Amino acid sequence: MKKNLPKFLYGFLSSSVDPINMAMPWQPSDRDGLFKMNRTVSSAERDSLIFWAHTNKGERVYDFEFGLDARRSLFEPEPLAKESMLNNARRQLPKYFPHLTIDKLEFFTSSEDNSLSPNSVRMILIARPKGQESVINIDEVLSN
Repeated sequence: MKKNLPKFLYGFLSSSVDPINMAMPWQPSDRDGLFKMNRTVSSAERDSLIFWAHTNKGERVYDFEFGLDARRSLFEPEPLAKESMLNNARRQLPKYFPHLTIDKLEFFTSSEDNSLSPNSVRMILIARPKGQESVINIDEVLSN
């Protein structure tokens, strides 16, 4: 039966490990179907955290509170922008990622990091899935 399926479906159905979610950034795949997929929990969690960081409140269907809301904060004065993002993260990470232990969360503005353009922020996030040894490291630039 699999031989009669389109190539993208055959690759998806014949994989040995079930996919968890789509890998970010979205990329075409020969193996997984239309898009590359995450097949490990740590890679899926990493991409979910990056997706959360780049999402603004009101953009996620059925959950308008989801998202770091960084874009809105980027136009505030630097100390307020960092504080706003830290407060949003402290409120949302336990709600949307209760299975993670956050070891480190920092934001750096363009005045603290010369590699950043104005109105952009670097987010450093280190987290661990509870009860696991693996570590999720994220170094992501958030900009408008």
